[in-house]
This record gives sequence, structure tokens and C-alpha cells, in this order.
Amino acid sequence: TLKLVGKNYAGYGEIQNENFVHLLENFSSANSPANPLSGQIWFDSCHASGEQQYGAKDECQAAFCRDEASHDALTGLLNRRELIARLETELTRAERHPKPLTIFLLDIDHFKNINDTYGHKTGDRVLKSFAALLHRQLRRIDLCGRYGGEEFVVALPETALPEALGMAERLRSQVETNPDLVPDENRNITISIGVAEYPRHGQKITELIEFADKALY
Repeated sequence: TLKLVGKNYAGYGEIQNENFVHLLENFSSANSPANPLSGQIWFDSCHASGEQQYGAKDECQAAFCRDEASHDALTGLLNRRELIARLETELTRAERHPKPLTIFLLDIDHFKNINDTYGHKTGDRVLKSFAALLHRQLRRIDLCGRYGGEEFVVALPETALPEALGMAERLRSQVETNPDLVPDENRNITISIGVAEYPRHGQKITELIEFADKALY
């Protein structure tokens, strides 16, 4: 069994064929934890027959296409459409059991000034660096995605508000004290975080995000 690693970093699926010994990844120089696969996937077919080879190649390509469709091209995090779909799944799970679910809406403060001062290329690098930091700080059960522009959404399953607030403060502090998020510039960035808990602040994903958005200000 070979694990297929895509832009979601945790792995996308598996090839159920023990004859394929290696599945290789071609990383570019822009490789990062949030976006580890920026090149193409190929595999070592030295132990595969021709029929098996083409079958696995098709499977690899199909999984890669699914990964491309569900993840943000710049940051490697979930894109907005996939994020909302998975949030709905988590909400259904929280309703069924029932268990708490907390959502963060994160916004990079004064991001327009970064673009205006240092250029959009640096702005893109800030978004990628922040996404990588965000990915590292979260648990495996958590969801994170790019909601739009410099806004990101995090979902914390089975996490009540008091614990979530502590996580939000630790994340805010990690960003504020990290000097590497603005590449080649001697400055830090800060973020604002709005927090909403199901069912206290909303019964639907749209309601929770709306509450978290208002809590930003």
C-alpha cells in the first residue's frame, strides 16, 4: 500500500497495490509544509507490469486533480468551496452526538499595506508563510482553509469556547512574535481572530462565520 501525498500535506489517498514500491514527489524550490507538492507526481514503475503501471498512473492523476480542485493554489490549504463542505460535515457530526464545535475567522491586519509597500509578490509569500505556520499549530482533527484574500477559517471539532480562546491567543502570539512571516523585511505582522461556538453563537455555518466576522472588530 502506497500513500499518495498531495497539497493537503496529511495525505490524499492510497494505492492498493503492493507491487508499486515507490511513489515519488517532485518538489520545487518553493516547497513548504503547507504546500509540499508544487511539482508533478510520478512513480517508480520498475516492479510494475505495463497494465498495472497505467492503472496506477491514472489513479495518481485522478487523485492529484481532486487535490487541485479542493485546495487553494497559493497556500495549499482548503479552498473556500471545499472548506464550507467540510464545515457542514463537522456541523452535522456535532449535531448528531452532540459535541462542541468552534470556528475561528482569522484576518491578517493591514495586509493591503504590505502589498502596497513591498509588492504583491511579497504579499503572496506572507500568505504562504502564514498558512504554513497555521498548519503547524493546529491538531490533525482541525480544519483550516483560505476563506478569501487574507482571511482564513479554522474549525476546531470537539472543542468548547474556553479551550478555543486559549488556542486563539497562543496562535495570535505565535504570529506576532515570528519575524520570518514577511520575507527579507525587518517587520512582523499581527492577526485578528473572531471566535464562534456552535450552538451558542449560531446553528448554521453561515451564522457562525457571520458571528466570528463581527467579533473581529
